[in-house]
Amino acid sequence: MIADSNRQAPTYVKLGLSAETNLDNRRLYIWQRFWGHTGELPHRQGVQYRMIDPFYRVRFRNKDERYISNWDGGLKELVVQCVDSVFDSPNDVHWNRARITDLSPFSLRVAEWCQWGIERPGISKRRRILRRVVGGFLLIIANVDISALLGEKNQSSPGFYEGFHYRLHGYPEFSRNQMELHDRGSQRAPHVRSIGVRTLFSLGIFFICLTSPSQWDAMARGEPFPEYIVLAYVQAQFPKEMQGQLIQLGMQAAREAGVHHFWVACSCMANTDEIYHISDFVRGAKAVAIAINGDGTQGSLALLKQFGERVWTLPEILLAANSDNMFRIYSPGRPPLVLTRHQFMRDVWSDSHISRQLVEHFQNSLQLSRLQLSVIALQSFYARDRTLYYPADIEYALMGLLLCRVEATKNHTAFEVFASLSLLADSDAMLERMICLQPMKRNQPYHIMDDAYGAKLYDIYPSIQVSGIGKELRNTVIIDGFRGAKVRWKSFAPVNSVKRLSIARRAAAMVMTNSSIVFLIGVILVAFKKWWAFIILFFGLAGSLAAPELLIKIAGGKKWQPQPWLFGIEGYCEIGEIESKIFGSNQGHLRWSPWGSPLSRHKPDEFGNVQGCDPMKYPEVQEKVNRIRSTGESQIFMLVDTHVMEVTLFAAERPPIAFLLGGSEGGMARAIGVSLDWTTNTLYRECVLRMDSTVGDIMGPVRRVRIGLRRRN
Repeated sequence: MIADSNRQAPTYVKLGLSAETNLDNRRLYIWQRFWGHTGELPHRQGVQYRMIDPFYRVRFRNKDERYISNWDGGLKELVVQCVDSVFDSPNDVHWNRARITDLSPFSLRVAEWCQWGIERPGISKRRRILRRVVGGFLLIIANVDISALLGEKNQSSPGFYEGFHYRLHGYPEFSRNQMELHDRGSQRAPHVRSIGVRTLFSLGIFFICLTSPSQWDAMARGEPFPEYIVLAYVQAQFPKEMQGQLIQLGMQAAREAGVHHFWVACSCMANTDEIYHISDFVRGAKAVAIAINGDGTQGSLALLKQFGERVWTLPEILLAANSDNMFRIYSPGRPPLVLTRHQFMRDVWSDSHISRQLVEHFQNSLQLSRLQLSVIALQSFYARDRTLYYPADIEYALMGLLLCRVEATKNHTAFEVFASLSLLADSDAMLERMICLQPMKRNQPYHIMDDAYGAKLYDIYPSIQVSGIGKELRNTVIIDGFRGAKVRWKSFAPVNSVKRLSIARRAAAMVMTNSSIVFLIGVILVAFKKWWAFIILFFGLAGSLAAPELLIKIAGGKKWQPQPWLFGIEGYCEIGEIESKIFGSNQGHLRWSPWGSPLSRHKPDEFGNVQGCDPMKYPEVQEKVNRIRSTGESQIFMLVDTHVMEVTLFAAERPPIAFLLGGSEGGMARAIGVSLDWTTNTLYRECVLRMDSTVGDIMGPVRRVRIGLRRRN
C-alpha cells in the first residue's frame, strides 16, 4: 500500500513468478470462473510492487485497483458489479467486473415472476392464470418464513455506514507542526527538499544606482538609506545592448521624481533569484516609473500593452506607492507620457475587469478578503504571458503580494509552492476549499477554480484541515478531520430496517401463514365427503392464489431506520430494477438524487415539490454520457445511498472506494470520492458529490490521509 519510512522514493521491484504467485493465479482463475470476471486484466505483468496494509502486513502484488477490506483490513482486488452492457464489453480497465447480484429471497422472486407475467402485455390469459396458480402453490408449499420479512433485524453496524480504515505511514515533506518532520532535531540532509520557511518580506535592497557619483559620499558616511524609485521594463524591449539607454532613462526618471537613486533589474540584482523579491523592492520605493522601447512603428499604447502582458509587471503596478496615482512612461527619443493608475488599468490591461479589483484593494478603496485576494491574483497572473525560469514562477510572483515567503527553487511544482504559501499564511482555508471542488474538466489545472456545481470557493465551509504537504509524491497534501464511508462495489448486501406492521400487513401475514393449513384441512375433509369441506377448500385455494400479492404486501411498506450502505454500480440501469434486487420488490422507495452530481436533474411535481428525475431521459445528459463513453477517459457509475434512499448517477475515471466529507455548501455536504493507489498509499480525488447533510453524523472519523487532486497515469 505504501513505501516505508526508510525509502526515499517509491521503488518498483521486479520479481520472478514464485509459487505464491502461481497459487494466486490459480485462485484468480477460480474467481473468474465462478464470479464472472470478464477476462485477463491488461495491466497484469511480471512487475510486482510492495504493498503494506493498515495493519503493517507486507505483500508483493501486481499493480491493480484495490480497496481496504473491513473484514480483515487487507487490500483486496476491487470487483465492481456492472450492468450487462458493461460486463459484455472488453475489460480494458484496472478492476474486475461482475454482474449485478440479486439479494431478493426466492419467495419474492416467485411473487415478482407472477406479477411480471400479469402486467406484461402480449401474454395470453391462460398463461397468466397458469403463472398465478403455479406461483401461489409454490409459495404455499414452500412454507415461506414470514417472520424473516417482519420485525426488526439485527444490524452489523446499526445506524452507521461502513467505516474507511485508511492509515498513513509516511512523513510529510512540510508540516504545519515541525515536530512531525522526519529530520527534526538533526541537520537537514542535502538531498531533502525544503518547501519553505515562515519569513516576512525584505525591507531593503542590496544594490542601487546613483544619478551622480557625489551621492556615494552621503551613503558612505552612514546616513539613512536614501529614497529611490523603481524603473520597470520588459526585457523584450530592452536587450543587453540597450541597457545603457535604460540606465539613462532611469537617471532621468529619478531626477524628475526628486530623488538621486533608482533601482533597475538589469544592474541592481546580485543574482537571478532576486527577481522573486521585486515586489519587496517596489514596496520600499517612492514611486515606480516605466520604460518602453520599440522599433518606431508601434505607438506608446501598443508598447505599454506589451509591457502589461508580462507577469512580473503586475506586482510593480499594484504595489507602486505613487502618491499622485500617476505613472510616468519614458521612451528613448520621446517626451515622457503620463497615465493615471485607472487609465493604465483600463487601456493597457486586457483583463482589467479582474485585475482592477487588485488595484482597488491595494489602494484601499475596495477591501478583498484573504481568500478573494489569492483567487483573483492567481487569475490575473495566469492570464499573462510568462517565460518560466522555475516551474512555479507564477506562484512566486503571487508570493510577492502576501506576507510570508518561501525559498525559490526549481525542485518545486506550482501546486507545492501554492500549498506551502497557504500553510504559512492565513488564506481562509483556501486549500481545504479547493479539495471540495468538482472540476469542470478532467485535466483542469488547480489554479482554475471553476466548480461543476457553479459554487465559489467562499460558498464552501470546510470541516477539514490541511496539515502538511506529501513527501516523495508531487502535488499531494496531507489532510486531517475527514469523516467517511466505504463504498461496496462487489455486490449488494442485505439492508436491515425496522418494519412497523399495519393492520393490513398483519392480516396479510395471517392469511399467508394459515392458507396452507386451511387448504390441507379442506383436502382432508373432502376425502371424508363433507359438503362444507368445499367452503374451507375454497378459502384455502383463494389464499394460495393471492399468495404473490400478499407476500409483496408483507415485504413492502416503508423502510424505517434502514441500515446505511453505499452501493456502487458501473453503468446505468433503472432504479426500479435496483430496488427489486436489494429489497425484493419495487415499491418506489428509491428516488433519483435531485442535485447530487453534475449529471443529476430535477423538476417540480404537480404540487410544486422537488422531484428528482432520471438523468438519462434528458438529451444533454445522454449526449454527455455518450461522449464520456466514447473517449474512454471516464466511466459512468451509480451510487445507491440506503440512508436517504437516493440514487446518484456520476462520472469518474475510476470507481471511488470511499467518500470523504470535506465540508458543506448550500445546505449539502461535499463528499469527495477517492480511489487508492496502494503502491504509494495515496488517495486521489475521482469526483465530488453533494450528499444530504445528515450523513456526516453516521459516518465514522478517518485518520489523516494523503490525497492528490489528479491521479498519475
